[in-house]
Amino acid sequence: MLRKIGGGLMVAVALFFLVVIVKGIVTLPGTQRQLSEAVFITDGVVRPENEGRLVIVCSTLSAAENARDELLSLEMPSPIAVRYVESFSVGDDGENWVGSWDPIDWQSGEWLKRAHLFGRAAMGEFSVSEELLVSFPAGRELSLSQLDPDEVDALTQVVDALVYDGVLYFTEAPASCFGSGPVSEVYFDYEGLRRVHYRYLDVKPDDVYAVAGIQRGNELVADPDLDTNPVFENVHSRSDVVRQNGLFTILGMALVGVICLALIVFGIRRVMD
Repeated sequence: MLRKIGGGLMVAVALFFLVVIVKGIVTLPGTQRQLSEAVFITDGVVRPENEGRLVIVCSTLSAAENARDELLSLEMPSPIAVRYVESFSVGDDGENWVGSWDPIDWQSGEWLKRAHLFGRAAMGEFSVSEELLVSFPAGRELSLSQLDPDEVDALTQVVDALVYDGVLYFTEAPASCFGSGPVSEVYFDYEGLRRVHYRYLDVKPDDVYAVAGIQRGNELVADPDLDTNPVFENVHSRSDVVRQNGLFTILGMALVGVICLALIVFGIRRVMD
């Protein structure tokens, strides 16, 4: 019975994402038209005639102020960073006790959880709003040498700092919790202990981004009517932006479509068994 229910859920999930794909197919031409008609700005200058209009600012990103994690009193080396938090737990795999790390995401009610951290960033004269900064790819792991030594010393009075698989963690749990494989009953004492790591946007002076948003004064804010990721990397013209948006959207829909078909096939097999 549970197998049939699981199969039904797989089909339901697949059908939901197929609806999303259809929506993407329907909205893509309109999004492409919006990007084609937006004001394209390469000099970073805020002009009064563009107030309230959709603009695409193509420029390097400069850090006016780095992000800071106020909860742990650490300054990041970038205006954009993400804090990841995980909690240690012990479960039974049928033969042994095994430890695992479970993410505490931003929807959690915990006070310490995954969160985006923002400072202030600019593209020419434009200040980029946080609702647009969240779309930048913050994917580089933080290293200890990039942090203020005094702030690290203060934090490591209460937690440990260690590097595991190339990732810097600030952890309440001992290093022995970071390995894989069976654990003993002693590890139940560590359940609920947390570890934190950070990823950030490595801002380089020659990296060019194109960001689509509404001009509000000297601030670039998100356009709620633009149905796409507003940040484009390594582009230099309007045609580059339109081309990249169309390509990435189509590739994304194709990948999701393949996954949906696989879910439907496996789901139907489970229902029919």
